[in-house]
Amino acid sequence: MSDPAYPVLARTLRARKDNIQATMTSLKALVHASEAAKVSGRETAAAGEKNAAA
Repeated sequence: MSDPAYPVLARTLRARKDNIQATMTSLKALVHASEAAKVSGRETAAAGEKNAAA
């Protein structure tokens, strides 16, 4: 490219891409933790029900 602003644009876009990737990774971890908590909560509730019935 002959446009002198290209390197600035490329750096800006790379930074945005990196930020989006970091956000996606963070959100995936949050969803995973939330799903794990739901499963753990169900198991705890089921165990509590079994103990209450005994």
